[in-house]
Amino acid sequence: MATATLNSPVTLEEFLRLSDETPEGQTLELIEGELRARPMTTRRPRHTRAFVQTSRVLANWLEQAAQRGVVDGAEVRVRLCKDPQTIVGIDVAVWLGEEFEDISHDPSQYDVPPAIAIEILSASDTHEMVVEKLDLFLRYGVKQAWIVDADMQTVTVYRPDREPEFFTASQMLTAEPELPGFKVQVRRLLQAHSA
Repeated sequence: MATATLNSPVTLEEFLRLSDETPEGQTLELIEGELRARPMTTRRPRHTRAFVQTSRVLANWLEQAAQRGVVDGAEVRVRLCKDPQTIVGIDVAVWLGEEFEDISHDPSQYDVPPAIAIEILSASDTHEMVVEKLDLFLRYGVKQAWIVDADMQTVTVYRPDREPEFFTASQMLTAEPELPGFKVQVRRLLQAHSA
């Protein structure tokens, strides 16, 4: 991941201005005040299917469980921390509470971490990038971080207070206590039609 040269730490206003000026094919993140540029990821169909299916399953659960909240994604911009400024993109995320349902004022980013942050691995992700993002998620208030590996057909769930849990395609994934009653076979997060 390339690091841009600017006076540190970068402010939110500088970050937003630079994000608007970022060349096509690049995305910016602000990691503890340090501006980072990286190439925009183009995903294969297997990865985009996992993105769509995971989003759909979570949105359906919100509706069926009559939970207030929102599922958002596609590298949605999230400010995990204000001091030091930490703004990242997240593949899929769940925020709980009715305050997240109305974004008619179109904010530049979510200003609080989600309850659940989900990263869907792509060919361009390095071990270092994934570990850093997991660390940021868990350190700054995300209750669960899922790493979805569409190639290996697995999900690993990380929480700040326990050991990671590994789930294969045939296993049932739960998300207690953040998503009460949520239960899904991992295969359904990865395929349009489950067996």
